Amino acid sequence: MADGGPLVTSLLLLGVAVMRVLAVALLGLASIGCAADRHPSSSGTPAPARTWSATAADVEVVVIADAWRGWPRDLWRVVTPIHVSITNRGDVPLRVARANFALLVDGRRRLAAADPHDVRGVIYEPPPAVWVQTRAGLPPPGYTEWALQPSAPTGSWDPRVGDQFALPTPEMLERALPEGVLEPGRTTSGFLYFERAPAAPARRELTALVVDALSGEPRGTVVVPIESR
Repeated sequence: MADGGPLVTSLLLLGVAVMRVLAVALLGLASIGCAADRHPSSSGTPAPARTWSATAADVEVVVIADAWRGWPRDLWRVVTPIHVSITNRGDVPLRVARANFALLVDGRRRLAAADPHDVRGVIYEPPPAVWVQTRAGLPPPGYTEWALQPSAPTGSWDPRVGDQFALPTPEMLERALPEGVLEPGRTTSGFLYFERAPAAPARRELTALVVDALSGEPRGTVVVPIESR
C-alpha cells in the first residue's frame, strides 16, 4: 500500500489538472456564447431601432422607426409601421386620431395612417405558439380573430406558398395607437400603420396635427424628421 501512495497522488493531481482544463474550456465556450449574444450575426437580425423627437404647441412626439418586432415580422412588406409616443405638456385635453398624422416622403408624397382593421394582405409566417393555445388548450382572450385562409389570394409582394394568414393580426390591433382624448400631463403610445413607403426614401417626416379636444380647433403641428440610414 505504501508503494501505491505516489501513484495515487499522481493520479489525483492529473485528475485535478484535467478538471481545470475542462473548466477553462467551458468558460471559454460560455464567453463565446455571450459574445455571440452581444454581437449577433447580421443575417436575419433586426437592426437597432432609431428614435427621433420634436415638440410644438406643448406636445412632444417621439418616433421610433424600425421598432416593429411582432407578428408578422415582415409587416413592412405591406405597410410602414412606426411607433409613436405623444405627451401632452399643455393645460388642455387633446384629440388623438390617426387622421391627424401623416408621413411625408422626400417632401412630396404624403402617406396616410390606416385604420389597422383596414390593413389587408396575406402572410405566410405562422403565429407564435403562445398565441395558438393556452395551458388549457384554448385560444387566449383577444386572439380569436386570426384564422387560416387557405383560399386567400397570393400577394405579389411574397411569392411563397403554404399556409396563409390574413391581416390584420391580433398583435397589430392590440399595439395600434389608441384614439381618444389625451389629458394634460399624460402620454399615450402605439403603432401607426402608414401606406407602404417607396424603397429607400431619402427623407421622411412624421407630422402630427395638435387638436384641442374641447373646441376642435388646431393648435399647431409637430414635425419629426426621420433620417434614413
